[in-house]
Amino acid sequence: IGTRNTFLGGRVRLNVTAFYYDHEHLQFTYEDPAPFAGGTWTIPETEEYGIESELNWLLADGWQLDGMLAWQDGKVKSDVFALDVEDFRAATSLFVLGLFTPDAVDERIRMNNANNLRGNEPPKLVDLMARVALTNTHNFADGSVLSSRLEYVHRGEFQARIFNHPRVDTVPSYDIVNLYFDYDVGNMPLSFSLSVTNVFDEDGINNVFTNPYGLWTTSNEYIPPREVIGSVRYSWE
Repeated sequence: IGTRNTFLGGRVRLNVTAFYYDHEHLQFTYEDPAPFAGGTWTIPETEEYGIESELNWLLADGWQLDGMLAWQDGKVKSDVFALDVEDFRAATSLFVLGLFTPDAVDERIRMNNANNLRGNEPPKLVDLMARVALTNTHNFADGSVLSSRLEYVHRGEFQARIFNHPRVDTVPSYDIVNLYFDYDVGNMPLSFSLSVTNVFDEDGINNVFTNPYGLWTTSNEYIPPREVIGSVRYSWE
């Protein structure tokens, strides 16, 4: 469900949407208690819900404010028992279990039967997303136009896997600032652009990957560092 609104004589537009999804048979990477018997498994039922909003506000001539705000959450609604390789990796180190010894297999079975995914948060479900951008468009006497934009982005935290393991699955939030400039030369088919993304060189983590295929390693995938990109465009007519 949603609503679209216009205020101040059309200078402000605000759209708000609420959603609810009831998913069946969500697939995830499954590690079987028997070595090398894992693959893909399904969760019978999960739910997701949230609110999304976007705003466009013409503040004054040449000034515009744009933004969006989204919140979402969800959980597993079914009883699903699954082995988390992160737990077994820790047990192997602690008890010095061989991977294929009877004790190791027994430990895998015990961990599988003790780990119920019910109530866990679905993976890749960002709790809070926000973006605010202020744009200025300046017209010069010779017909040239300079557009400048300052943007702030917040990416909230989320769970990388359905297991929600506190040691490896919580992907932290980050905040970045971006700058964009476009200059169109008056009376000429020539324009210049400059973008500076991640101005403060934030080491934001985009995702976390825990390898279940024998390596059992966990690695961070980072967002791009500060990037400065310039371009020149000429149009032939």
